[in-house]
Amino acid sequence: MMPIPTESTIVDTTRKAGKIASMIRNLIKSAMRETIEECVTPQLQRLSERIDGLSARIDSVEQRIDGLDVRTNESILGLNQRIDILGAQLNQRIDTLGTDLNRRIDTLGERLDHRLDELSQQQGRIVEEVASLKRDKESAADLVRRVTRIEDRLFAGSS
Repeated sequence: MMPIPTESTIVDTTRKAGKIASMIRNLIKSAMRETIEECVTPQLQRLSERIDGLSARIDSVEQRIDGLDVRTNESILGLNQRIDILGAQLNQRIDTLGTDLNRRIDTLGERLDHRLDELSQQQGRIVEEVASLKRDKESAADLVRRVTRIEDRLFAGSS
């Protein structure tokens, strides 16, 4: 038979059981830790490799963006220079056209002035001719009146 446990043996056994339980818990924790590490380590390694790959791609994209930024700035500078050159050429062309138009306007103005002078002289001659014709008309009318009076006297005296 088994001896009857006493209070001290019960406490002693409980302590031993607690120690065993603690040891078992520690073993389970350790085993779990190792199992978790075994499961997670490869995934963490792959994740780390992917992050490194992404980091390299991001660096590559940043370099491409920097290159594009430089080329864009160069293109903008080139376009600005081209615009300046075209603007200067346009201003020069406008000046040339303005000079040509002013010369043509001056030439037309001189021709119009000359033509107006000719027309004024012609008008003066026509006015003089009209005045002369009026005088001739008045003289002719005066002559007709005189002839009519003479005829009237002749016919009055002969009747």
